[in-house]
Amino acid sequence: YEISVRDWSSDVCSSDLPLLGVRFAPANLNMTNEVSPGTVQVPVTVQRSQNAPEATIASLTVELSLDDGATWRPVPVTRAPDAATGTVLIDHPINARYISLRARASDSLGSTVEQTIIRAYGIR
Repeated sequence: YEISVRDWSSDVCSSDLPLLGVRFAPANLNMTNEVSPGTVQVPVTVQRSQNAPEATIASLTVELSLDDGATWRPVPVTRAPDAATGTVLIDHPINARYISLRARASDSLGSTVEQTIIRAYGIR
């Protein structure tokens, strides 16, 4: 798989950079990073650097691709306001072999991230 962080920005001046990262944790992955066909719950967490200034997560969006990133479609994220963790439900089409994921997030201090994982996981 391929991971890219295409864009990162911050308005905070500090020796402890307020980097944001996004972690996807699909349920029931096997040893070869695959899930069974059907609907999968995927927790999504926005993480901040350990010593970064305190901030809340202002926005979190997720998109998925079934064609290695050629096209993208939004996936609704369920999360409490300002929460760093949310959940997406992904329903795998019959012909899907891989799911690619892209997330965009921002925090209350103006830091942003766009993170893309091509072939984040496979479907058996």
